[in-house]
Amino acid sequence: MISKNINFKDCAALIESNPDGVIVLDMEGQPWIWNQRYLAIWGLTDEQVSRFTLDELTDTVLAQIDEPELSKDRFLVRVLDAHLGEKVHFRTRGGRWLRRRAHDFIVDDRKQGVVVHWNDVTETYELRREAAYEHDLLLALIDNIPDQVYFKDHQSRFIRINPSLARRYGLNNPEEAIGKSDADFYSVEHAAQTAAEERRIMETAQGVYSQLHHEKWGDGRESWNLSTKLPLRGPQGDIIGTFGISHDITEHKQRESIIWQQANFDALTGLPNRRHLRARWEQAKVHAERSKSMLALMLLDLDHFKEVNDTLGHAYGDELVKELGRRLQHALRGSDVVARLGG
Repeated sequence: MISKNINFKDCAALIESNPDGVIVLDMEGQPWIWNQRYLAIWGLTDEQVSRFTLDELTDTVLAQIDEPELSKDRFLVRVLDAHLGEKVHFRTRGGRWLRRRAHDFIVDDRKQGVVVHWNDVTETYELRREAAYEHDLLLALIDNIPDQVYFKDHQSRFIRINPSLARRYGLNNPEEAIGKSDADFYSVEHAAQTAAEERRIMETAQGVYSQLHHEKWGDGRESWNLSTKLPLRGPQGDIIGTFGISHDITEHKQRESIIWQQANFDALTGLPNRRHLRARWEQAKVHAERSKSMLALMLLDLDHFKEVNDTLGHAYGDELVKELGRRLQHALRGSDVVARLGG
């Protein structure tokens, strides 16, 4: 509100000091006071504005607005209605974004016109648009990446997971995981281990990178993953939880196990093969030398084994070899090694 004791010159000086582009229209809609910032925003001069009617001023400004379907009447409502608040934005043909704010011009408790503020928010708008674009890119990556992505609060409860992890948990959608924890999916022991790890991450502000996890599920299944976990920080920079990404390597570990099994064990009997026996022998020698203990190696040959294969067939010969291996293992200690050198 302005007092009648404030003259035109003082009012004009007050408006000129405003960083926004400001124009005051009287009750008939005629321009009364404006500042240089207003002229700069719309590319006008004092002479033009001083002789413009409301229609002429509206036509000049509307011609710069990049909204072809916007009528003059609708534009005036959006500009002059003080009840619309500040959420009125216009894009100019030059690519700028302007925010308009209007309020009644009150002098001694009586409305004398309307004050319209124009603020160039192009930089703010572009920053927000870039942030929204980056946010959309991040969501697109999280939602489509085959790895599992998750965010947890300070009590290790999920606040967001991606579709890949939801599928791994057998959920219909990621929202079903919100509020749950690892204890809802994994064994008690495994859930306790991950919770302890996440507490350390939050307490030390130090993440873990590509760490191998042997997962044990509540239904008895086992799996493997490589997981990176980091502290999750809030808007003020304080740690509010953890987040991470995991890559399921269960199939890789299974293939690795099969390859190792094939490389070190006899396919027929399941006994260590020559290669594995040699490695175990070298280990045993080192241990025997350090402990000054005895070490024995015994080689057994199956006499006339060829006759078994020739007379009864190879299937019987295979069963004979397997049964011999089982009996030898049963007769020896658990620390002893029974291996098959032939085959």
